[in-house]
Amino acid sequence: MNRNQLKIILGCLAAYILILFRHGYIFGSGDQSEMLPYAKYLADNSLYSKDFYVQSIAAYVPNERFVFSKLLSYCVPYLPELTFGLHALGSFFLILGLHRLAKKWLTTEGGQWIATLAPILILYNIHLGGNELYYNTLTPSYLAQVIGLWAFVLVFEGYTDFSYGLIFLTTFIHPLIGVQLWLLVAATNSISKFYGVAYESWRAIFLINLGYLLTAGFYIFKIKSGYDAGNISSDAFLNIIEFRAPHHYFPNYFPLKHWLILMALFVVYFLMSQPLLRLVIGIILTGCAVYAFGVLVLKSPTIMSTQWFSMTIWLKTFSIMAIIGLIESFIEDNKRLEKIINSNLIFNCLIVFSLVSVIFMTPQYKLFKNKNYDFLTAELIKTPEIDISLKAKELTDKNAVFLIPSDFSAFRYWSERNIFIDYKATNHRQAAFAEWYKRVQNVYAINLEDRLRNADLPFLANENYKRLKENDFLQFAKKSRYYAYFNV
Repeated sequence: MNRNQLKIILGCLAAYILILFRHGYIFGSGDQSEMLPYAKYLADNSLYSKDFYVQSIAAYVPNERFVFSKLLSYCVPYLPELTFGLHALGSFFLILGLHRLAKKWLTTEGGQWIATLAPILILYNIHLGGNELYYNTLTPSYLAQVIGLWAFVLVFEGYTDFSYGLIFLTTFIHPLIGVQLWLLVAATNSISKFYGVAYESWRAIFLINLGYLLTAGFYIFKIKSGYDAGNISSDAFLNIIEFRAPHHYFPNYFPLKHWLILMALFVVYFLMSQPLLRLVIGIILTGCAVYAFGVLVLKSPTIMSTQWFSMTIWLKTFSIMAIIGLIESFIEDNKRLEKIINSNLIFNCLIVFSLVSVIFMTPQYKLFKNKNYDFLTAELIKTPEIDISLKAKELTDKNAVFLIPSDFSAFRYWSERNIFIDYKATNHRQAAFAEWYKRVQNVYAINLEDRLRNADLPFLANENYKRLKENDFLQFAKKSRYYAYFNV
């Protein structure tokens, strides 16, 4: 390993520390409430025997969270350490992959580091479809995107055949992202071949895609057949999706500011990029147009299930690199600026900022008061939410079922107790999703009409929950002798 490689590794580690400082790290709540309790259940079936979410997702195997949760189930006693370790490792390779692409397309060292950090720091939370390349918590989708990034690296370096191996792996970790990447790479490879650019033969392209369909494709088919099991109509299903997650699925809910910023980036990217990159942007944007028509006009659940706008995270990343490349071309004649951006200045700043950020993540000097740094386990267990959850675990039977505030997503993991319903954890299998919506209406008194009038649903759900009287809880308790209530 030479000095330059060591420098890149050091830079990637420093960048991860800086990103941790800016975005925080979450364990045991949020999106992990859909994954970690399921892993605990797979390790011990006596847990969560009456939990609506866990039982609904466990009712059909394979499901989209089964493979990853099953792997985690073998390490339940070490989940805090394991998940943070995987997050750190995944983040390191995410940053390394971004820097690898930046080195391929950009000429200055400073430009390469700016392009690496910009998608996950400067333009973070600017998106179409509610997705980001980086997440401050370990989820299957995050690791799948890291692997997907390296599939792109292989494609752009001319190793398309090898990229299919990574896409295959991605599909089992997160089926949706795997299918998206396969469609994009397969289309790019086929069109490139049609115009005589791709090196693979038509026979090789056919066989490698057939191999994917017969293996990962069969896995997707099994999951999809489970999703479609149920007697809910397409309109009703779309209404529930619009109620729960329009920011992921419905283009008319995406913020106008995000549309304007990203479309400007995409135009620059298209004008500045090479033919292969133009083909990638063309396929993704064409897919977005087909998706918008299929969801908003045809109202197709099948098209909606592709969640195609999440692919724009890749366009944002590549567009930023294209713009920095444009800036590099403008400063070529300015030797002073070129010397600055090609010096160690930006790298040195990255190292210094990362060292300083370590201090401001500690409890004594915490700068971002609203950020969680849940890798500090000793501090984590002192929070009121987790303290209450641990008391529930200590004082109640494992079959107890709780009603909780809609935003108390940490309760399921830490208490190891059943939840009648919560707003966060959802299973998109049609039959389960319909029952989920019914329970949400019964407990939190929110519905699609509230969404259509632009109400803050989590806030409204909590306000309605606070208005429940003891008699309301008793009515729920009559449904089962195990019910308890939890009013925080």
